Amino acid sequence: MTNIKSITAVNTNKGWAVCQLNDDGSELYVIPEVYEPAYTKEHAEMAAQSLLRHLELGGRTYAKPLPAGVTILKS
Repeated sequence: MTNIKSITAVNTNKGWAVCQLNDDGSELYVIPEVYEPAYTKEHAEMAAQSLLRHLELGGRTYAKPLPAGVTILKS
């Protein structure tokens, strides 16, 4: 897990998602495969905690590049 800088909830045009920011500046995301119902902010925060626990226990990331058509909204 040394290459991960942060794991946070972010808002997108398809609802909330989880952003995994890596030390090299690359970003990976956990976002529902189906956008209806979309993640709420609370769902994304729980998903971020789940990903962090998974990585702390030695698992590999399941975050992926942002899908086509999904953009991050500025807060």
